[in-house]
Amino acid sequence: MKSSLLLSLLSLAGALVEAGPVHTPKVYIRNGTVSGRYSPEWHQDFFLGVPYAEPPTGNNRFRPPQHIKTKRNFEAKERGKFCWGYRGDQWQYPQSEDCLTLNVIRPAGISPHRKLPVAIFIHGGGFTIGSAHDPRYNMTFLVDQSVKEGTPIIGIGINYRLGGLGWIASRQVAGTKNLNLGLKDQRVAMQWVQENIRAFGGDPQKVTLFGASAGALSIGLHQLAYNGRDDKLFSQVMMISGSPIFFRPSPFPETFQANYDYLITQTGCLDATDSLQCLREVPIEQLNAAINTTQGQFTTAVVDGEFVAGIPSQNLKHGRFVKVPAIVASSTDEGAGYARMVQRYDTDAQVRGYVEGYTQYKPHMIDRLMELYPPSISIPDPANFTQPDQGSVLFGAQYHRLAAILGDIWFIAGKRYYARQLAAQNVPVWSVRTRVVPNGYADWVGSVHSTPLPFMFYNLNTTSFDIGAGDVKVVPDPMGGPNALAFKELANFGSRSLVRFFARGDPAAGRKPWDVNWVKYKHGSGKNQIVWDIGPGGVYVEKDTFREEGIQHMMDYFLQSAF
Repeated sequence: MKSSLLLSLLSLAGALVEAGPVHTPKVYIRNGTVSGRYSPEWHQDFFLGVPYAEPPTGNNRFRPPQHIKTKRNFEAKERGKFCWGYRGDQWQYPQSEDCLTLNVIRPAGISPHRKLPVAIFIHGGGFTIGSAHDPRYNMTFLVDQSVKEGTPIIGIGINYRLGGLGWIASRQVAGTKNLNLGLKDQRVAMQWVQENIRAFGGDPQKVTLFGASAGALSIGLHQLAYNGRDDKLFSQVMMISGSPIFFRPSPFPETFQANYDYLITQTGCLDATDSLQCLREVPIEQLNAAINTTQGQFTTAVVDGEFVAGIPSQNLKHGRFVKVPAIVASSTDEGAGYARMVQRYDTDAQVRGYVEGYTQYKPHMIDRLMELYPPSISIPDPANFTQPDQGSVLFGAQYHRLAAILGDIWFIAGKRYYARQLAAQNVPVWSVRTRVVPNGYADWVGSVHSTPLPFMFYNLNTTSFDIGAGDVKVVPDPMGGPNALAFKELANFGSRSLVRFFARGDPAAGRKPWDVNWVKYKHGSGKNQIVWDIGPGGVYVEKDTFREEGIQHMMDYFLQSAF
């Protein structure tokens, strides 16, 4: 299978090295020597599973990441272990608490004096699954594209703690500096890059953060961290299928009190004087058994008054964020996958009940929302269906209506608000809408959440995933099928646009004469968003005003519906 081939890519490269002249790239960083692996196939140096913090185990469990303070030699020839994850296909990979590592991929033979642009990818997965080691996020192909573009970059992927191990929250945890540990992991990884990337030939002043879904939300929160304090950790950002405006009313530590109470009850820590310290001493197998349940999940950052100092929508509005160039992207049919994860929706009352459960909208707000999203609205657009609409058959007559509401309130309203706030404050921002439907996705599902990733990574032989029907389904060959050549052409355009942004600060800088031009997002008349697709029309620009009244209604009431 193609996924198996991808998983063995780095091992294959290692075997090729052993068969020929041995070349071991070495880098001398602040805390020692990192020995990597040369890939003759890609003419790249791989530094894999490099620790950026001490293991968050034992008494370091449920504490902020600790900087590495002793010098040592790091063997970085093999992928590290995934952080413990709690759903999807995570369990097929080796996992560990000792997982705070990163991967560095660079063109081979780079001098420490080169100062190449750096791109740091933060993976998604709802803060409960995912890893930099996932082959879907392989940076090899993007780095190769950068060399072909004539602007080589260094690609980095980082791991961070997931589920309860990374996002534990409650009244007991509040005030202990132990909230939002996953964000703090990411922050320490960025500090490691600032301290060490020169040794790899990178430029610490030219660092782009890019990420998808929960990774995109994370990046937005780093922009807003500490009320917008600029620690000079990044110079640009790109958010894919996510933004700092999340879909649930602002979580505070006590939002997850019931989850925490369940956790300490299941692990025998209910009566402990210090329940958090008690949890540090619980065997990981017992702790994971409690976390890996509906009641034991912790799934997002919380407002802690420090790192997440306030409500993101309000901090953006008042300019309390790091003002750097940004790209923000979304899929056309973001909600079509997630709408299949809930019960059948056949009636107005069921849709209304869903909105009541996921927001703090008052009745008149819901009344207006239901008017703006009538039963006739549909995501995806029925005009694109070439197959029977199994969505309505399997998931209810109101499935496509719910998909529109859910996609807009979870993702697209936040993206539009973010773009408009940056544009209004004269911060360069570009907006992307992808409407390409990869191979293996039904057209009644459409261009769902995270489908742009293979195009952005130029990962032509990857697997992908389709979130829906209560699970995460692996799609074996999203870039193949009858449209494989068109997918490759779009991936070439998309990945090279990213490289131009990483290297030049503008996705249109250095574009080919035949490429569609990117336009900056702006207010007023005129087109302000690029659309990615194949077939008739292909890539084009548009005004970002679809479902304007409904999305504006959501933006007007973010305090009742969003983080």
